Amino acid sequence: KLATMQAQYEEIKRINAVPPNTSSGIAKPEGGRATPDLNGLQTIFGASAKIAIDENRAFQISISSTGYISFLDRLDQALSRYRLNVTALDLTALNVDLAAPRSGANAAAKNAEAAPALVSVEITLTTAAPAVPNAGTSSATKP
Repeated sequence: KLATMQAQYEEIKRINAVPPNTSSGIAKPEGGRATPDLNGLQTIFGASAKIAIDENRAFQISISSTGYISFLDRLDQALSRYRLNVTALDLTALNVDLAAPRSGANAAAKNAEAAPALVSVEITLTTAAPAVPNAGTSSATKP
């Protein structure tokens, strides 16, 4: 197991040593951490998303119509890739009939036939502050 872990560690070092592709929107500053930019977030959220940076360097993202599950997947990807925080979120259901609970045998059939839940999104993402280790405790470091 140790040999496998050492091989994985070497692979991670090799991958991290590859210079970033600037067209992908992922730039690695001196800390080696990916930083977001408009092109990178546009790629994640899609062409229909309107993305801007405000005066506080927060990303304002507006999507007029998207699938709820698709949005959650894309948001998770953006948060994990760029280490962002959600500071404001406004979701509005566009197909309200799906939000009403249904009962009975017809409910399952109608829900199965229904289109995926669509939402409009207004979200603000900010860059997460780098984690500072607590000086009073020791912590294990990851390779």
